[in-house]
Amino acid sequence: MTSDTLARLLKLYPVSSIIVEATGRYHRLAHRHLFDAGFFVAVMNRYQTRRFADMLGQLAKTDAIDAQTLALFGEMVRPATKEPPSPSMTKLTALLVARRQVKDQCWCY
Repeated sequence: MTSDTLARLLKLYPVSSIIVEATGRYHRLAHRHLFDAGFFVAVMNRYQTRRFADMLGQLAKTDAIDAQTLALFGEMVRPATKEPPSPSMTKLTALLVARRQVKDQCWCY
């Protein structure tokens, strides 16, 4: 499902905000498209939402369970939503991450 299709589908429901887990580069496009479609989006650290699921005693991990857990997390915690970074900031961040990875792998100092 594309981000545009997801945005059209979500407009059929009374959605106040959307919670997504930070998945590196994979969540960024959805964040941008949903924000541009008028939705408030909160990007959460996967560790934080996993700890929340652990607190609930939810040990299984499937897409359906994750979606229910994120919805409950959103209702209970009400995380802050924010605008996605600009395209230039996204590119700069990617370059900095690549630089750090090369530096960490380099054995010649």
